[in-house]
Amino acid sequence: MLLDQFKRTKQKAYPIIRTEPVSAISDVKQYMGRNGDKFDLVFFDLPGTLNADGVIRTVAAMDHLFIPIKADRIVVESAIMFAKVIHEQLMRQGKSNIKTIGLFWSMVDRRERTRLFDVYEDVIGSFGLPILKTRLPVRSKFSKELETGNNGIYRSTLLAPDPAFIRDCQLDKLADEILSIIKLNRHGSQKLLSGRDRRKAVSGFGR
Repeated sequence: MLLDQFKRTKQKAYPIIRTEPVSAISDVKQYMGRNGDKFDLVFFDLPGTLNADGVIRTVAAMDHLFIPIKADRIVVESAIMFAKVIHEQLMRQGKSNIKTIGLFWSMVDRRERTRLFDVYEDVIGSFGLPILKTRLPVRSKFSKELETGNNGIYRSTLLAPDPAFIRDCQLDKLADEILSIIKLNRHGSQKLLSGRDRRKAVSGFGR
């Protein structure tokens, strides 16, 4: 199955490094030095709090931050405060490499009123924080994948999910929007790694 996918896409599986925030930068540098690899894009999936050991130092090394939020008052308030601390204590004082902070909607219930998101976005905008246009809908298949006896594969880092499922999840649109923001060509020759790169580092915060 993997061989068929490689023949079809001409793309190899990207490496994933399991690490902790406190050692993430050094672990990736060691990996790249050991393997002699160079990457155009390195993605970090970090905890959604600055209280975890090493998060601030790792965040400061990022080039771009993308923070998922959902239509919940506590989550939105937490994300705003998180982004404000990063902007005021790191970016404004020149203590980081960060060029971009972007928030994006995740776990969106399509039955939610559009007006609710408009209100939240007005509040977020009042703090000078940009929010991406793409909204990721909530999908039960991601949680059902963990159930015993389920044959679906939706979160595999090796096997690509069905294209129709990707479109329904809006992941392709989110990827395109992020690539346009950080000015990378989706169809170029970039190599991808989950870790830190010498050229660009992108961080996503789970909540």
